[in-house]
Amino acid sequence: MDKMANEYMFFDMECADGTHVCSVGYVICDAAFVVREKRDMLIDPQCKFKLSRAGFDPWIRLAYPEKAFYDSPTFAARYTELQALFTAPDRVFLGHSILSDLHFLAAACARYHKPQLLPDVYDTQKFYAAYTEQKQMRSLEAIVQDLGIDASHLCEHKSCDDAEMSMLVAKELCARYECTLPALLQKHRGTVVRGKDAVLAQAVRHLKKQYPHPPNRRVPAVCLGDTDDYDVDARIRLAQALYRKGYAYAESVAKCRFFVSFGYSGAREEAFAKAVAAGKRIRKITPDELSRMLGVTVDSRGGIE
Repeated sequence: MDKMANEYMFFDMECADGTHVCSVGYVICDAAFVVREKRDMLIDPQCKFKLSRAGFDPWIRLAYPEKAFYDSPTFAARYTELQALFTAPDRVFLGHSILSDLHFLAAACARYHKPQLLPDVYDTQKFYAAYTEQKQMRSLEAIVQDLGIDASHLCEHKSCDDAEMSMLVAKELCARYECTLPALLQKHRGTVVRGKDAVLAQAVRHLKKQYPHPPNRRVPAVCLGDTDDYDVDARIRLAQALYRKGYAYAESVAKCRFFVSFGYSGAREEAFAKAVAAGKRIRKITPDELSRMLGVTVDSRGGIE
């Protein structure tokens, strides 16, 4: 994410039922926020729309009638376009509360058996949280109002318009910080959400359903320590091996029974030290010990070849 970018893509997705993508909208601009391209790609979700909670009026109103989505290409038919969007060189990606969108993207790729798209994305929601020094995350519409941004020409829950709202939030924060967009991104490097992390989380959720643990039984969870950049497919194979052997994969050090140290210093090692100091009973093990526990060979990046 430290590379010099030629363009910046703000994007947003809508779902028909909280899972199936029905639109991908984006705005591509330069570092001065001059828009080069804006588009809303409607997608046939191939499922029924469910935008409300039981007993309540619809709480999400999409910008198009359902027929417009059903008359559009499927995600599989759109995949080549989406792949070009998310793998373009010298492009930086941004969005609001972006982890959900990355989960939608990962689920769609898995559903249609397409290679995963793994963009690293800055989260503008966290930009605003840092600016206001608030822990509570605000909705995009609330942030736009709080910052006094005129978005009267934009439609809520229209993907390309929501993407433009995210762009306007970043533009306003640049004005308030009196900095450029690259400087704003440098300031908020910690907000980057990695696409591969979202894909891994999606795979782990599936494994939890595939290998349900007996009720009232605490299953020993394994958390992997800091490693060199990992291969997501190899890491998913490791997670599969854990669940097949009766373990669980833990993203949080505080929730694990076993902590696998790869010899790197970093945030995970620091979290482990703090947890032990606080009285947590966590056993630190080596990759070789984990290999013997699972009957596989765990590599130095926390995966299985």
